[in-house]
Amino acid sequence: MTLAQRFRAPQQEFEDEVFEGLDLRDDVLVDQVFEGCVFEDCDFSLVALSRSRFVDCRFVSCNLSNVQLSGAALVGVSFESCKLVGVDFSAVTPMTFDVSFLDSDLSWCVFTDRPWRKAQIRRSRLRECEFEACDLGEADLSGSSFPGTRFTKCTLRRADFRFAMDYAFDPRDNHIKGARFSVPEVVGLLAAFGIEIQ
Repeated sequence: MTLAQRFRAPQQEFEDEVFEGLDLRDDVLVDQVFEGCVFEDCDFSLVALSRSRFVDCRFVSCNLSNVQLSGAALVGVSFESCKLVGVDFSAVTPMTFDVSFLDSDLSWCVFTDRPWRKAQIRRSRLRECEFEACDLGEADLSGSSFPGTRFTKCTLRRADFRFAMDYAFDPRDNHIKGARFSVPEVVGLLAAFGIEIQ
């Protein structure tokens, strides 16, 4: 049985395996379990991973754009130098959402009602993303860029926005006490007040 066939077989479990160069575009991998696995240079774009479970897994230089995560579990999963464009992370089961991102592209992603304290989203690009009713208390968002991204009714207490760029959200609509920002980027928070800075 080839590796691709193993992936497609129902209810497979993979533990402590390293996968390199897999091309699974447009595939369906439902009800799979991956524990302690590493994925390098793999293409999961448009793959349906419904109800699959990833525990303590690492993705490096992978393409997961438009991956479908309905009912999936992501626990202790890290993404490094990955492309995750257009992913609806609100489809992941809320209590099994524990992920980190480094040097990744998360443009056009959706994060709704995520209990995600101490989130790690560092040096990543988040163009026109949606964060709604997320708990990002003590999150490390340093060095990331957020052009066109909306934060609505989020908890951002003690979040680290230092060296982050292109963010502009209404501080009256989010809890930002103790959050850390850098100059001059912090002036983006004043846009909500309709004032002009010269």
